[in-house]
Amino acid sequence: MKDNTIVFVPGSKALRSIEAYTEKICENLFINDTYFGNILMCLTELNELFNENGIRNEIELSYQTDFTDLIINANIIESEDYIRLKTNKDLSQNDVHYHIIETLSDGVQILDDGIILEFNISALHKSIYESRLKHIKIYFNKMVGVNHES
Repeated sequence: MKDNTIVFVPGSKALRSIEAYTEKICENLFINDTYFGNILMCLTELNELFNENGIRNEIELSYQTDFTDLIINANIIESEDYIRLKTNKDLSQNDVHYHIIETLSDGVQILDDGIILEFNISALHKSIYESRLKHIKIYFNKMVGVNHES
């Protein structure tokens, strides 16, 4: 299993694994607490969505990033389960869990074999960059005796 992947069976026993996985993503990508909460809520609601749609076999979560977007893939491993999800696609659109996921993420795609969640994390890194740049400018302006304008 790759370092960016976990496998879980939907249900209450999966919650600790999902939380640890979210912590790992946020640590690896330096994602702040607000996005941590959004990602954790989305993955928790995704677990409930799968559980309520009768998916009882393993789900593989993996993520990819270009440090602008974080893409989390939830792949259904068993063919019976992704046929069930495909059949219930329209029900998912009216599901409270789906609406929470849709609200807290920047994009959701329901595929035949799983769900893709998208988070735009570039704003996080941009704000860090801008903050550091501001501090560097203040420091160097003090060094050369120039007043810094905010």
